[in-house]
Amino acid sequence: MNSVFRDVALEGDEGEVASQVACDEVVLHFERVYTVAEVAKKLSLSSDQVMKHINDHNLIAVNVGRGSERRILRILDEDLEGFVRRRRTGAVPPEPRAVRTKASVRNAMAFTGETFAERRAARLAGRK
Repeated sequence: MNSVFRDVALEGDEGEVASQVACDEVVLHFERVYTVAEVAKKLSLSSDQVMKHINDHNLIAVNVGRGSERRILRILDEDLEGFVRRRRTGAVPPEPRAVRTKASVRNAMAFTGETFAERRAARLAGRK
């Protein structure tokens, strides 16, 4: 079966993209194709990190090589944009954490009026 590749969208009524395409035609709707190294540079990651995202199915790649043992991967621009869109986070300030220092523990003990011996006796009484 011969496939005809086109790099233009088929338009239907009122400028909409046609949803049905003949079985022997493949319509490609992408502007740019990136290699793993280009994506790594673009995202300031290592190539290994990009490959882990691909293997975890977080980033979609196209295998243009000859089978599974000779994989040559390419990432379409729309898949890269989708990956970035899904991974975006808002600027959320971190929640303040309570830092336990010796002084804060000592102040807490003084506030409750309990001594170490009283707290230990309460723990031991709770076990029985």
